[in-house]
Order: sequence, then C-alpha cells, then structure tokens
Amino acid sequence: MNNSVFDNLFSPWRHPRNWLENIKSFFRSLKWCYQRAIKGYCDKDIWGLDSSICDYLYGTLKQLSKNCHGWPDSKFETYEEWQEYLSETAELFYRANLANEYYKNEYEEEYLASFSINVEKLAYKRDKELADKYLNREKEIFKQQQEDLKLGLKKLNDVFYALYQ
Repeated sequence: MNNSVFDNLFSPWRHPRNWLENIKSFFRSLKWCYQRAIKGYCDKDIWGLDSSICDYLYGTLKQLSKNCHGWPDSKFETYEEWQEYLSETAELFYRANLANEYYKNEYEEEYLASFSINVEKLAYKRDKELADKYLNREKEIFKQQQEDLKLGLKKLNDVFYALYQ
C-alpha cells in the first residue's frame, strides 16, 4: 500500500524540531494577525513593503472590479469599461510585484544549474556568457516591472477619487 499522500501530509510533524517550528509559526501568525487588526499592517508586511503594496492593490482592485455598484460615467461610457479598466490596473500591479515572478527568465534554470555544479566554472567563457545573458535578462525584466508599476500608478491616479463601491 502506498502511503505517500499520507506521509507527505504529516511529514512536518514526524520530528520534534518540526513540531516546535510549526508551533512557533502558529504564534508568529497570531502576532501578525493582531498587528494587522490593531495597526492595519504587520511586521511581515514591512519586510517586503513593495510586494505588500502591490499585493494589496492587486487584490482590492480585482475585488472592486467584480463588486462595484457604480462607475465614474464622466470617464467611462459603460460599467463594463470601468470593470475592465480596474482589472487591467490590478494586473499591472500583479506584474510589477517582484515576488510574483510574472516575467520568466529563460536562462534561470541553466544559470543556476551551472552555478551549483561548480563555482569555478563561472570563470570559463561559456559560463560567463550564460551569466551575462541571465543578468541582462534580469535587467530587462526589472525594467519591464518598473514600467508596469509606473503605468499602474498613472492609471490609479487618473481614477483615484472614483474608487468607491
């Protein structure tokens, strides 16, 4: 009998150290919930404020696009246009979030594999070229994410006082 699903489900609880880590994690989560309830944010949010803000704007704009009851008719002719505008703006914040990895670096797996095999290999020309390709692609991705953020903020700015339900 194959118990792999059962084993995977309870594997974190097999060792006493994991029990302790799970208990610590539970109390940290409680602390963060309390901080969010009292202050509106928690320590975890501050550690990655850029990601937290992008996540917040993505989630709230997506929710608003699904549940809004009106729209600024001076800027949009139909309710559907307003919903689409909110969804597009939300998507820009999703793409701008560095943690989401929306944009993939096609050289990442190969680069990391070559790096983990032998650090000294990076001195060879072939690996240096791979590292250059990888880093150049990372720069392109970051530049695209910055453009997505700028466009998202501009779109948000254009309708900021119309963000009501």
